[in-house]
Amino acid sequence: MTSTPRISVIVPSYNHRRFLPERIDTILNQTRQDFELILLDDASQDGSAEYLQEVSERSGARFIPNLQNTGSPFAQWNRGLSAAKGEFVWIAESDDVADPGFLEALVRILESDDNIGIVFCRSRRIDENGQCVPETPSSMDDELRHDFRIVRCDAVRTHLYTGNTIVSASAVVFRRRIYNAAGPADASFRLSGDWLQWSRMLLISDLSYIAEPLSGTRIHTNTRRHSTSTSGTLELESLAVQKYIRGQLQIDRQQVRMGAQRMSLSWLQAMRAGRFSGNLMRHPLFFYRLFCTDAATGLIFALNWPYAFLVWIVKRFCPAFRPSDP
Repeated sequence: MTSTPRISVIVPSYNHRRFLPERIDTILNQTRQDFELILLDDASQDGSAEYLQEVSERSGARFIPNLQNTGSPFAQWNRGLSAAKGEFVWIAESDDVADPGFLEALVRILESDDNIGIVFCRSRRIDENGQCVPETPSSMDDELRHDFRIVRCDAVRTHLYTGNTIVSASAVVFRRRIYNAAGPADASFRLSGDWLQWSRMLLISDLSYIAEPLSGTRIHTNTRRHSTSTSGTLELESLAVQKYIRGQLQIDRQQVRMGAQRMSLSWLQAMRAGRFSGNLMRHPLFFYRLFCTDAATGLIFALNWPYAFLVWIVKRFCPAFRPSDP
């Protein structure tokens, strides 16, 4: 680390005490060392704050704890950015890992062209013990096998409308002035605030991608990514992000429909699996947003919803049919 940092590394922590030593080690062992380390804790209850305080004392990192939980990881992003001094920023999520050359590879691209606002790399999935988890097939797999660069608005249209291609913040390094120009992350979001923030930033800067998996994304029982139930938050927030993008760019009608169909399928699958756990009033809200996005998809959803709801009732209230966690 250095007193005149080119890079700010922000670690927003919440109840990840078990994974923090490995996370911190993979930061401090980066081949590029011209960074400051900012440690945040969102009122953890598992000893994370005490551990981060120790790290701060021995490494010179800044430690900024919260006395009360904010309820949003994106409020922590904003707090970390307000303390950052570096030209480039890496939000290193507290349960993930990185290869030693991560910063060097990604920052080199940002330094090569001022028009690039975000660079991200492929991220391998790992379990609680650091073992690789098989990848889930994706429609983007072929494209993500090769490095690429896309000019601003085109990046939003091709990689951030139907879904968030930048699936892990830990695999991203971005230019701080672009984050500030786009405005702070929306702290009212619980799950998709990163998707919204990347979209805002890529309206005013270019995107670059490295196909080499230099980051590891942890999949475990205490993570949003692993949740086996759904409250509908992800789908509702996703439709909100898509609406924002449509307000900024002209999106092809077929692409709009694909995005709506993806959210509709996700909602219905959660119901049919008996895993929907949200307030029942979210159903009409979701239908309204879906219908406003694409009327045809909304009507098809309405036709399929009664059966899905019946299956959900049976699995929810009949013990013999309740889903078991994997």
